Amino acid sequence: MPHAPSYPIPWQILPKICMSALLKKKRIFHQDALECVRLLNPPLHLEGADLIPMEGACLLVMNHYSRPGFGAWWIALAISAAVPLDIHWIMTNAWTFDQRRFARPLVPFTRLVLSWFARVYGFTLMPAMPPQANEAAQRADAVRQVLAFAHEHAEAVIGLAPEGRDFPGGVLGYPPSGVGRFIFHLAKKCQKVIPVGVFETENQLCLRFSKPFYLSEKETSDVDAIDQQISWTIMSKIAHELPARMRGVYAQ
Repeated sequence: MPHAPSYPIPWQILPKICMSALLKKKRIFHQDALECVRLLNPPLHLEGADLIPMEGACLLVMNHYSRPGFGAWWIALAISAAVPLDIHWIMTNAWTFDQRRFARPLVPFTRLVLSWFARVYGFTLMPAMPPQANEAAQRADAVRQVLAFAHEHAEAVIGLAPEGRDFPGGVLGYPPSGVGRFIFHLAKKCQKVIPVGVFETENQLCLRFSKPFYLSEKETSDVDAIDQQISWTIMSKIAHELPARMRGVYAQ
């Protein structure tokens, strides 16, 4: 991209987050996201603005995208600024740095920082992708936490990037095993699912909201088949909201 937009670090927010973490006070992510997104120049571009949810009980699903100079946290910031409701995000519990050896000592530090961040905003932490065998129990516990949250908050808006990680070239890739089943159960509580495409075009960060849809009951008892079907359905609908160059294995 010859003239990619720049994304300034919102330094003015960081001391406030740190103070809230120390004082164990909650913050409203929607408000902080608005403050951060106002720094974008050119401003955030919205497509399908009339499809942005104005009430709760929905699941927002989007592609996981980043590049040098654009961190994936801008996805959550941009969507949270656009949606006039506070979103309960499912976020990674650590940055893995693509397994680069020189950065591995930083992983425990990022795990600590992200745990503070999640507490301040009330988000749910999920073990980083790709999944590790020794994190199965943590992943199952996180799934239970999210389902319990959706059950206890009838008007919850939950945000999830099913891939959970970046794929080369910023294109869509397959979600890990089990994500489809998780979304299937979560969608029962959140009712409607709203896909969002996140991409850069014409020197701007762009969000494209899609029409909500509903996941129907599957007539098979094969949990693996349900997992694959739901994952394919979700990712195909996200792909429809992305430029052709980013659709990857979901290009049709």
